[in-house]
Amino acid sequence: METLENLKGAFNKITREFYFNTTLKQLIPIVTKMIDFKGLPDSVNQRYFKTALFMTGHCALVKVYGTNSVNWYAVIGGRGGKPDPYYIPTIFTLANPALGSETIPLDSQNIAMFYLTSIDELTSYAGMGGGLSGLIVRTATLLSNIDFSIDTAVKKSRIVSIVTCENSTVKNRIDDIIKRIMNGEDVFTVNQDYTEDIKINPFLQGANIPEIIQQLVELRQFILAQFYHCLGVNSNYNLKRAQISNEEIKTNDDLLIVNTADIIAELQECCKLCNAKTGLNISVDYSEEWKKLQRSEETEETETEPNGGEQNEDIENGERVGDSKPTD
Repeated sequence: METLENLKGAFNKITREFYFNTTLKQLIPIVTKMIDFKGLPDSVNQRYFKTALFMTGHCALVKVYGTNSVNWYAVIGGRGGKPDPYYIPTIFTLANPALGSETIPLDSQNIAMFYLTSIDELTSYAGMGGGLSGLIVRTATLLSNIDFSIDTAVKKSRIVSIVTCENSTVKNRIDDIIKRIMNGEDVFTVNQDYTEDIKINPFLQGANIPEIIQQLVELRQFILAQFYHCLGVNSNYNLKRAQISNEEIKTNDDLLIVNTADIIAELQECCKLCNAKTGLNISVDYSEEWKKLQRSEETEETETEPNGGEQNEDIENGERVGDSKPTD
């Protein structure tokens, strides 16, 4: 029951920050499901490893010598030291409450750096935000603003009119009437003076709340679709999709998929360097879930483009360009 009471209390504290945090927690698992590592040491938490890569752009595998054991751990830390000719750091600073503090040269056999993309290796671009954090935070910000606007619109839809009156005595009478209505009394008699002492002011005059909510929902679907498209995933929520040719769709998708291809290529190169330096045997590829999603998209495209994808669609006229029309 205490948990239920806490939830009731949280209901009255829903803010835009609440929507942002909730959305952020929904988006991060979506991107981390893109890849899977194989051959990681048992001491490495793969979920932490992937989350760190996608949200910071880098993560290190560090060999830690314990009293009776030697284990590898995935950690994030500071990179610095004297940069090489390409301004890439040469020192990694470990500061972990469980593993201790240590400065490790990046060419040491006790550490292997992993970067999500080739750009994450360059310190000069650190201000851009590492990994996919920029995309994730931007999308979470937009979606949380829209969700908060929907919540506000729904609340405003309950306010039909504002009642004004001249004094507190009349106000108390009107409050009593409103309470009786809200309690379900559908028929009762009031003094004629009530109607003379109050004024009804339409609160939503000129505002179409259902239309506003519909527009916000469609905008939310579009923003979420753009997020998936940036990850190389087609989405039926893309409202512009039906207004462009299938050839344009394929070209746009090919350009977007480059992002995920770069991620896989960079991580595979990191695995190769790691294995050569440490003797580990780590590999990475798209997860089976991601591969299945891509295969289903290819099947869907094949089924929906029987004529080679050369048709255009026209939403406004409700018909395909090139379709024959009946003659009179």
